Amino acid sequence: MSDVPLDNKTLAALIAQNRLVAVTDVEGQIVGYFAPALSREEMARRHLGLPDPEIVRAQREKPEKTYTTADVKAYLGSLESRG
Repeated sequence: MSDVPLDNKTLAALIAQNRLVAVTDVEGQIVGYFAPALSREEMARRHLGLPDPEIVRAQREKPEKTYTTADVKAYLGSLESRG
């Protein structure tokens, strides 16, 4: 694999996307893709579809009532039994 150095502005724009980015020429033709480097933890989280720990932490700190999956299933089951 070869390295291609990027200027800081281009690199910042690519990293800010935080996802796979199509790299194009001036005519808009795709010439390749940029995939940001991820930690093993981040790769596993994305691969397994796990939520971002910061989002979970923020949700736990909210004062609103939250419901577990079991709560929601029980509620939906009660709606079905009403008929």
